[in-house]
Amino acid sequence: MTNGTDALAAAIRAARAGDLAQLSTLVDWPLSGAPGIAGSLPLVSELDRATGVASGLAELDSAEGNLGLVAELLEPIADRLAVAREIVPAGPEVRAQVLSALQIPEIPAGLTEHQQARLAQLRERAAALRDVYVVRGDHGDQPLAMASDNGRLVLVLD
Repeated sequence: MTNGTDALAAAIRAARAGDLAQLSTLVDWPLSGAPGIAGSLPLVSELDRATGVASGLAELDSAEGNLGLVAELLEPIADRLAVAREIVPAGPEVRAQVLSALQIPEIPAGLTEHQQARLAQLRERAAALRDVYVVRGDHGDQPLAMASDNGRLVLVLD
């Protein structure tokens, strides 16, 4: 493997060991999940947004310590990481796609001040993402971004 960062190498080791709990600790769950939460807000009634965001942010904050919440998301990623052959910087097209998918849209009305501040902070962090790598292996490629402020992996969640 070449050009790997410490977090990516640790993720590959955890995946090869079948240690989803360890792999989970290497993921920046709030930054990975916030685009989905914020992106769904226009589809939710303004009166119901605060409740939905409270639930979503609470799940993201507890994801690292709660494998039950994230195992289903991590298993296919772990499968690809476990058979990694190399780590390479993402090419321009993949990098642009990953960074675009991780951006957090403008926050619509209907949230508490705390929720607005929290999503604004995550939005700033997402805008600061720069490093995207592709882990190549026998089960396909796995693109992963790296959070610039804490070095954790940032996943594109479907």
